[in-house]
Amino acid sequence: MSEKETIATKAKKALANTGKAITGNPMTTMYVGIGLLAFAALYFSYDAIKNVTSGIGDDPNAGGGNVDPNNANQVPLGATITNTQAQTGAATIRTAFRSIGQMNNDEFDILKNVLRGKNAVDYALYSKAFGEPSRSPTGNEAPWYIGEKMNLSQWISVEAKDWQKAQLRQMLPKVFK
Repeated sequence: MSEKETIATKAKKALANTGKAITGNPMTTMYVGIGLLAFAALYFSYDAIKNVTSGIGDDPNAGGGNVDPNNANQVPLGATITNTQAQTGAATIRTAFRSIGQMNNDEFDILKNVLRGKNAVDYALYSKAFGEPSRSPTGNEAPWYIGEKMNLSQWISVEAKDWQKAQLRQMLPKVFK
């Protein structure tokens, strides 16, 4: 018997044994099938979030001016807040986004309170301080190895409902287009 026939014979036996195992253990087969379906659903959810394109402008080059990095309290050109205030506001927003699912009314109120009375340059400072935390497929902040890294604008575009985006457009029309 040649080597190819031996491999083919072994493959046939392996397939026959697999078929017997599947028909002989229907519950195990069902559990494996459900596990594979759950894995596929999580993968496609992750892939969908990964490919989100934001209709919100996030211009990290807006403002900034001549800021002395040794003086974090200096107000950048065109901004109404300091870098320290931007970091505090971004931390507040990140804390609000830690729940599962889309943004609820309380989280939206927190976001509005942070952004109320601010301009596009302030938003860019918040966005820079927000960074790019990972967002899990369930909607909350995740460890780096699970979720997709998203900036503030991407996070808002995924989390916010349409009516919330409309209110944000009214508050900051140059940012939320």
